[in-house]
Amino acid sequence: MKARHFLLGATLLSAGLLFNAPLFAAVESDVVGYTTITPKAAGYAIVSFPFEYLNGAEDGAYPIQQVTGNLASSMLVPLADKLMVLEIDKSYKEYYLSTDQGWMDRSTNTPTTAIVTPGSAVFINSRLLDVSVVASGKVCSEEQVTVPITQGYNLVSNPYPVETKIADIKGVGLSASALPPLSDKIMVLNPQTKEYVTYYYTNAGWKRDGVGDETTDVIPVGSGFYYQKILPSEGSLTFTRPY
Repeated sequence: MKARHFLLGATLLSAGLLFNAPLFAAVESDVVGYTTITPKAAGYAIVSFPFEYLNGAEDGAYPIQQVTGNLASSMLVPLADKLMVLEIDKSYKEYYLSTDQGWMDRSTNTPTTAIVTPGSAVFINSRLLDVSVVASGKVCSEEQVTVPITQGYNLVSNPYPVETKIADIKGVGLSASALPPLSDKIMVLNPQTKEYVTYYYTNAGWKRDGVGDETTDVIPVGSGFYYQKILPSEGSLTFTRPY
């Protein structure tokens, strides 16, 4: 028998994006939900899918073919919305939304079977002013999720459908310094201004560039961020289930 218990939160507004707080429902032994991510301007935004796809994607990954919302599709690549995924070699893999075949690998012009792993984020480049992305699926039940990071830039997100306090972001192999050029950094894109807000890691926690105290800023549900790792050693970020 399916349970019928629902929780609907308030709307969240941060960093120039509008996010509907997730709607959850208990179905049999799983909790499922969805959230709508609405950048308030055309162009680039960093989005994530903080749910596990229900129909058997490996390791809780989210198939790119399941990315839906108010998006522009076209048979012509320049007129279609695009997703860009940061690869392990720090190059970007691009997909475009075809009118009749869904998300296509731009390098091969064939429908993609690619997935987005838990804790990752992607760029979306939309032509629409009223663009929206809907993320839905099973809520992650793991007590912790570890996201590997390597030297340079990493596109990261919280794998749980909750806002992320930047001060709570912790991990292994991170570089802390009172001097920003020597510390790891988090960069959050404002899709309206197309500028990044930068935070650097110190022994006293994460500080917003130009602000002396530890930050109290949050990253909304369904958003992602760049993590810049300074040193070549391996590292990871750990997210803990908050429910």
